[in-house]
Order: sequence, then structure tokens, then C-alpha cells
Amino acid sequence: MSRGRILAARLGGGALSGVLISIAIYPSWLHRATGLGLDLGAIAWIALAPLFLALRGAGIAASLAIGAIWEVGALGLSTSWGGLVSWPGWIAAIVFFLPHHLILALILRSATRRGSEGIVVACAGFVCHEFVRARVPIQVPWAFLSHTQIGLPVIGVADLGGAYLVTAVVVAANYSISLVRIRARSGWIAAGPALLALSSAYGLIRPLSLDTMPGPIVGIVQGDMPAPVTLDGWEERMATNGRLAAETARAGAEIIIVSESAVPLDVAATERGEPKWMRRWPGG
Repeated sequence: MSRGRILAARLGGGALSGVLISIAIYPSWLHRATGLGLDLGAIAWIALAPLFLALRGAGIAASLAIGAIWEVGALGLSTSWGGLVSWPGWIAAIVFFLPHHLILALILRSATRRGSEGIVVACAGFVCHEFVRARVPIQVPWAFLSHTQIGLPVIGVADLGGAYLVTAVVVAANYSISLVRIRARSGWIAAGPALLALSSAYGLIRPLSLDTMPGPIVGIVQGDMPAPVTLDGWEERMATNGRLAAETARAGAEIIIVSESAVPLDVAATERGEPKWMRRWPGG
């Protein structure tokens, strides 16, 4: 195979991995298209394998290109499909966080060069990437691998090591799958899926041991609408969140939590100095 085709295949693997991650993180676009509440977080268990395969044996320049393409899918598409940012904001996010993902690509490339033992480097590198991206240069803890596991048993291990342990488990599962390509020892190939299975078992068993006390019934309202920047479309937003809040209250909720998407980023104040939405919310 020519070098051009090999590079194209590597870039394609990075792009595929990024798209799969974005689907696992924010499937809301699919929900709007089908009307079905689909939980696609399990896709993350295999979504990084194409990225590891693409980086294995790649040069530094090719790895940087793979990292950039992966970022467009994993961070760019997830934030745009999730309605977190507008197109200008999407482009800005891609450029702004590009250095983070280029460094990540080099770390993961280093991991793949270590063969089976690289699983430790891959897990540590991904965790460090998310830790730094959430803090430097600004706080943007969005589109993490751990977010894909919300609603799945694996999320239960977060009480042992936080969201970063969940990320490490997902990365380990993916890295082990990618080892099939180099015919690694079966023990290393099984290590990641075994860790995933143990984490899922813990997540299922752990809630059974919790001592709970009677308390208020809490309902959460998610309007599945893009985060607003201005008051444009405010009537529709209020109507949607108001209807969902009323339905939640009728279902027995005593405390209702509304998504941040219910409030624009620059809430207009009334002549009395209070946020406009507080007066217009039903019962407010």
C-alpha cells in the first residue's frame, strides 16, 4: 500500500474514532431526529480503538494530524451536536484546544510504541489530558469520556476515583481491543474488558449497600435545547421548560432542577434589577 493510502487510512481512523466519541457523549441530535431516548454511551467502549490503531507506527507529523482530526470529531462535533456552542464558538473551541489534543496524540503515540505495556501510559495520558483541559487556560470540563458512562453501571466506580477513574477504565478497554491487531498476549487483550466488567459489577452492587433516608422527591428538567446566549427565542424556551416542569410536578416531584440551558448567558435585568426569567417563570 502506498504511503498516501496509509496516511489516508490513519486519518480516517482518527476521524471515525472522533465521530464515535461524539455520538457517545451527546446523542441528543439522534434523539431529536428519531424521537427515541437512546443511550449510546456503550459505544465509547470501542470508539478509541480506531485512534490507537491509527497512531500505532505513525510518525510525529502524521500523529499530530490524526490528533487534530480526532479533536474535530470528539470535541467539535459533540459540542455542536449537543447545542453547546454556535458555529463561531465551535471553530474557536477547535482552535483554542488544539494544543491539548496535539499533545494527547503524541502521548498516545508513545503508548502504542510500547505495545501491551502501553496501556498504563494511555490511561495516565488521557486522564492527565482531561485534567489539564478542564483547568488550563480556562475551565472547560466538557465532553469527557466519563460523561459517556452516565446512566451505565461503569459510572459507579466514580466514588472510588472520581470521573477520571471512569475515563481510565474506558481507555483501558479500548487499548486492549486495539492490541488484537498486533497479536498481543491474550492476557493483555482481556485486561481492559475484564476491568470494564469488574467496574460494571461494582456499579451495580454498590447502590445496594447504601443507607438511604426518606427525603424530598427531586425531578430534573432537561429541555434538550441549545444553550442560549441572548433572549432570542425566549418565549419558546420558557414554554418548553415550563411544560416539562409542570409535568414533573404532577409526577410527584417536590424539588425541580432546571438545566442551565433554561437561562441565557446574559440574562436581561428588569427595572427592579431582577433577572427577567424569574418574573416570567410560571408561578415566579
